[in-house]
Amino acid sequence: MNACKVQVPLFVDDTVLAADNEEDLKHDIAALQEAVREHKLGIYWGKTNTMVVSKEPMECNIKAEEHSVESVEEVVYLGVKFSAEGRMEGELDRRLGMPMSAVGAMQKKVFEAGC
Repeated sequence: MNACKVQVPLFVDDTVLAADNEEDLKHDIAALQEAVREHKLGIYWGKTNTMVVSKEPMECNIKAEEHSVESVEEVVYLGVKFSAEGRMEGELDRRLGMPMSAVGAMQKKVFEAGC
């Protein structure tokens, strides 16, 4: 049996490619495109984006199959919010806000019921 080295984590239809610079990312995307074509799969470029994690705002200009890949400042991946600044404050606010909105919705139902 041949050994297989996993270099990219895959979760259902989500893939993360990490690179140190734009040129390496372009190379990785080209390799991914080749593998996808080889297995007769496809990439939906409409939901594909890039994010540069840096203290200074930066954009990554990537084109793939004649599509410009959008550069974003924030992305939610597997339920975790990542920001281009590498901070987690937004993620903490988001996670704390989710149960608070549920409690608010429950309170509204309780008061509407006259309890």
